[in-house]
Amino acid sequence: MVVGWQALPPPITENPAGWYSEYRGDENPRQNGSYLCTATRDNKRYYVESRFWNEKKGWTQLREGEEVLAWRKYPSVPKFILR
Repeated sequence: MVVGWQALPPPITENPAGWYSEYRGDENPRQNGSYLCTATRDNKRYYVESRFWNEKKGWTQLREGEEVLAWRKYPSVPKFILR
């Protein structure tokens, strides 16, 4: 059963609204957890994927040559009442 669907936001390279980036002077997240990230591989491809922020280790789940350029919280999911 599909309850809802929401498109991913465009990467920060296409639309910076709503994104935080340490390259623009923003701080990294203050809470551990999963975030939507604009990531790049060798500064050639930009895409949005989920990455985990760990306050002690930084961004985790990165592949070789991958870097997080920007992050944002997941959009809130509306609550539905099922009867």
